[in-house]
Amino acid sequence: MDINLLDLVILVSLAQGFVFGLGILLSKAFRATPARLLAYSIMMIATIGLNIWLSRWGFDERYYFIDFFGDDVPWMLLYYVPLFLFFLESIQHPYRWSRRRLWLFLPFVLFLMLNIFINGDVDFEWYAVAEIERIMEVVYAAEFFGALAYSLLLCSLSYWLVWRGEDKNGKGVWLKKIWWISTGLILLWLLIVLLPSGIFGGDQSMDYIFWGAISGFIYWTAYKGLYQFKLPQTSPLPASPSPEPRPFTVENSHFIRLEKLMKKEELYRDPTLGRDVLAERLGISSGYLSQLINAVTGENITHYINNYRVEAVKKMIQDPDFSQYSLLALGEEAGFSSKSAFYTTFKKKVGMTPNAFRKQ
Repeated sequence: MDINLLDLVILVSLAQGFVFGLGILLSKAFRATPARLLAYSIMMIATIGLNIWLSRWGFDERYYFIDFFGDDVPWMLLYYVPLFLFFLESIQHPYRWSRRRLWLFLPFVLFLMLNIFINGDVDFEWYAVAEIERIMEVVYAAEFFGALAYSLLLCSLSYWLVWRGEDKNGKGVWLKKIWWISTGLILLWLLIVLLPSGIFGGDQSMDYIFWGAISGFIYWTAYKGLYQFKLPQTSPLPASPSPEPRPFTVENSHFIRLEKLMKKEELYRDPTLGRDVLAERLGISSGYLSQLINAVTGENITHYINNYRVEAVKKMIQDPDFSQYSLLALGEEAGFSSKSAFYTTFKKKVGMTPNAFRKQ
């Protein structure tokens, strides 16, 4: 097993990418769906890379676990799926709620079943299939080129989302950078496939270039997309209020920031949002936040959050673009965690059920 410095650098960067993505998924600071999808995307790329490099060093021949998850699970067919869903969520496209999103995973499921079928003969000898080696060649070739074509297709669809979609969150520049870099990686992958062996020093040299670019993408996304772009918004401030007097009025600086978080960032869409999370975002104590909201609005924190959720549902019901969605889907998008909470709160706030409001 010949391992050089470049191998170690790429392996470490891929491992760090996987651990970083996992850390984002486990962190309470990153509850927004786009952040989690971006983490899934990083983990998927890292998983593909780790499987390829571990197989290159022969680990797949010694450990069936690595062989199965490296060669038999068609991770490449999921290469662009999390990133495509990330674009859907980031621009708040209506299809981000649609169950049709599940069709994006169909190629992965189909080839996974085919690979398991092949393993039943080759690895476990449960049955004997005529010309199984020929079938393997066809399936593996179709999987590889299908993954490349599928990634190009999703990349093209993402172009229309990023460039043609409405920039509701003011993140258009950031999304375009992500699209350009991810597209460049796919085109580099295509170039490696099309180039004849021996150009640029052979396939191994091109692999170093490709996975070096992947490593750069992981580090750049980690810093620009999740650290620099996200963490400053969640950095804790002093836990106690400023010593300067801050009366409990609408002019209170903490209340102004709270309203901005609810109106601009739409935090109420998070079904797990509560007093402690809001207090952490504002850098104040939970007790102080409760007093502030009660004094300014006359309501508790739960009612304050639900007011925004109800208004969001009302706007979506009145918007023709959302007419094809069920009322329950609209309630879930607005942040309600259950059907009963949605219907009960809506009727209490509006004076009629969501269905009656839609008919009216």
